[in-house]
Parts: sequence; structure tokens; C-alpha cells
Amino acid sequence: MKAIIVAALVTVALAIGVTVAFRLTSRGPSVGLMVKMFGAFVPMLILVWSLTPVDLGFLAPELLADPPWFDLAASLFFYAAAFAGGLLQLYNLADRGLSLRILAELAASTGRALTVEEIASNYSGGRGLAWMYDKRVAGLVAQRLVVADGEALCLTDRGRRWAARCDRLRRFLRLPAP
Repeated sequence: MKAIIVAALVTVALAIGVTVAFRLTSRGPSVGLMVKMFGAFVPMLILVWSLTPVDLGFLAPELLADPPWFDLAASLFFYAAAFAGGLLQLYNLADRGLSLRILAELAASTGRALTVEEIASNYSGGRGLAWMYDKRVAGLVAQRLVVADGEALCLTDRGRRWAARCDRLRRFLRLPAP
């Protein structure tokens, strides 16, 4: 259990560090910077794990790993999994979701170049970009964030609150304005 707790705490510290680093740099999110920071936090994890008691002062004996080196190895594994499967994916999807799908469409074209119109119509297995936007709008309506007013969409009060939160988060992370 110590492995999970230490890995979680160091992952939270890494997330805060990455967010601060992105705010202080003007070039926006970068996988390279995140990977370097991940590596820089590994010694912190080892240090925290080494300096804390085996039971962290509150864990029951049945929650302790034996031998202790296994607990450290597990902590490093959980930290790496949280980074690669969590933080890195979150920032990557936030930064490149649509771009990755376009790359997948190009790869699926069996080496043939595609025009912009072909990419737009073949997007997501032939469903097209219009389908993707319709799907997103349907999700916004289902979540009661917008209502359809003829051909226009109007924010609900709930949608306004979420938009304000997202705008504050975008500004905090210093992401470019849409």
C-alpha cells in the first residue's frame, strides 16, 4: 500500500510541476518537457520512499509488502503507469486529439496522399468531420450544456458555468485562445 500512496503523491507533485512549467514557458505543452520532468521526479520518489517508515505510521501490517525492495519497485511501476497512462495521455489528448485522428486517417489511406476534402469526408472511418461535430453537439445537449434553437446553439446556465471554468483552466495553463 505504501507503494501506491508514495507513487500517487509524487504523481500529484509532478502534475503540479508540469502545469507550472507549462505556464512559465511560452511554447505550450511539450512531451519532451514532460518526459524530462518525469525522470527528474524519479529521485524524489525514491527519496520519499526511503525516508518514510515502512508502514507510513498508519498502515496495517497486512497492507505492507515483503520484501521491501518489491514495494519500491511497485512504487516506481505505479508512478510510471500514472505518468504514461494518465498525465501524458491527458496533456496529449488535450493538445492533439483531432490531429492524431487525422494522422490515423492518413495512415489508413495505404500510403496514398489525401486532399483536405477527403480527410474531412473520410474522418473516423468515413463518418466525416460533420459527424464528429454532430456527435459532440449531441453530447453537449445531452449534458444540458447547450440547447438547440433552430440552427443555433445557446448556452444554458450550466453551460455558461462550465465554459467559464474551462476558460479559466485554459488561461491558467496558458493554452492559446481558440
